[in-house]
Amino acid sequence: MIILCEECGKKYRVDPSKVSEGMKFKCKACNHIITVSKPEVRAPEPEAFIEPEEEVGTVKIEMPSAEPEEKSEKRARPTSDVLKAGKKGRIGLRFKMMLLFFALPIIIVAAAGILYLWQMSSLSLLLTGQSAETVKIMAQDLVKEKARSASKQISQYIATHPELNKEDFNYEMRFRLIAVQKVGLTGYTSLYSIPDEQGLSTFWMHPNAKLVGINTTESMQKILGRDFNDFNKIYQGAYKGAEAEGYYFGKDADGKKQEIYMVSSPVEGTPFVVAATVFLDEFTRPIRVMETRSQKLITNAKYIISAIIIGTIIFIGLVVSIYGNLLVNKIRSLTDLAQRISIGDLDAEVNIKSKDEIGDLYEAIVRMQESIRLSMERLRRRRK
Repeated sequence: MIILCEECGKKYRVDPSKVSEGMKFKCKACNHIITVSKPEVRAPEPEAFIEPEEEVGTVKIEMPSAEPEEKSEKRARPTSDVLKAGKKGRIGLRFKMMLLFFALPIIIVAAAGILYLWQMSSLSLLLTGQSAETVKIMAQDLVKEKARSASKQISQYIATHPELNKEDFNYEMRFRLIAVQKVGLTGYTSLYSIPDEQGLSTFWMHPNAKLVGINTTESMQKILGRDFNDFNKIYQGAYKGAEAEGYYFGKDADGKKQEIYMVSSPVEGTPFVVAATVFLDEFTRPIRVMETRSQKLITNAKYIISAIIIGTIIFIGLVVSIYGNLLVNKIRSLTDLAQRISIGDLDAEVNIKSKDEIGDLYEAIVRMQESIRLSMERLRRRRK
């Protein structure tokens, strides 16, 4: 004979001769306990209700279980642990959303911000560096031009005043105005002689009167100290009649050590050399001020961009977290509904209001639930 499960509708073929009073067995599809009573002897009826396309299973009848009906009914439905089986070790939807819509955008935004700041800093350094180099070259050209101009003027003056001795240079005002000239705001020109028979070189025109007429080597060693060698290379470089230039360090009016640029230009037809010097800081100071300001602006930009990135992280994190929780909770509710329907709970309900694909899925599951309920009702009526 054919036995029909009241919960899921699965059909089983049972040998009537093996059925006794109170026999029970468990449905293989839904775990529902099916009770089979001894059939009454009656005329055979056609099994028209058996649909040929469905598979009719066979079941091995066991002795009635000693367990109470209440416990058997409880075992018929899977517990939450059974429903959660197989979910371990997988990547959840919330984690994927956080990865795709939070972590990756933040990494991209942070990388773009860092790259932008690096480009700004590089551009600032490039501009200030090139500007400083350009100004430095212009300062060098200015000092060279001043030294060469003073050298020509002194050569012409000495040629037209052969009676003028070097000891009288400081008393000739017109000559002094030619020999000692301003170079920029901090620089000046001076006049010194190449070594005489005794091997001594002396300043004959200098803004500092204390240096005039004495041994230059001894006086400058006392003033410059360890930086004298750099000065002396430029100073002696013009002894052979060639122009010499270079840098050395000296103290400014405030006593601060600064880099000095010096050009020694020989005076044609004389044993004299014009030295033009200037503190390079005079020309590069505006560039340094601009560099300091640009670095301050870049630092402020770093703070602003960092604040924007942090604010973006917080905002995106909140949006993804809130929306992700709502979406995941809806999907979990639909999953729970589908699982309850799959074990025969056709009265299960969830409250989901969503005007998107989640709402469409919910309506489809409800329609499926109603369709299964109607099918089960039809099966029950046909069985009766």
